[in-house]
Amino acid sequence: MILTDIDIRDRILNHEKYNLSNPMIENFNEKKLQGASYDISITSIVHVFKNTIKSIDINKQNEIDNIYECIDITNGYEIKSNEYILLTLNEKVNLPNDLVAHLRPRSTFTRLGLVLTAQHCNPTYCGVLQLGLYNATPFSIKIYPNIKVGQVVFERLNNIPSENKWYVNQPDSKYHNE
Repeated sequence: MILTDIDIRDRILNHEKYNLSNPMIENFNEKKLQGASYDISITSIVHVFKNTIKSIDINKQNEIDNIYECIDITNGYEIKSNEYILLTLNEKVNLPNDLVAHLRPRSTFTRLGLVLTAQHCNPTYCGVLQLGLYNATPFSIKIYPNIKVGQVVFERLNNIPSENKWYVNQPDSKYHNE
């Protein structure tokens, strides 16, 4: 079952009731709350590929961790045609063990030809997500900090997963508390 604005607000304002030490969405803004989702926005930092990278070995995490450089976009950033960047969200997500979250693009971005990567967050995930943004148009498109790039939809599970399957308990949960 997908959570409505009433459920989302309750889980943020009364997070202790749901055994969360922090609200489900940190940096919550009531104006971003929709009927069955929450709009997510970006910080003033994006990550772009370093020009020096020529090849990446998928088995070498150190190489993967070092392919990007941080760029401050306080005054905007022009995404070139066919460019892919990583966006950092303003919001931190803290999921309890009975919910999953799905991050989806906004219609405005889709119509512009900006492709936002979808994301799935498992129960007990906590962190500030980074989403990929790809400019599929022949044009450069300028973006700015705090623009709403997508929405997060929360879905209640029929059962609580086995504790050993929670994201927080996975040995390879490398993006937990990022």
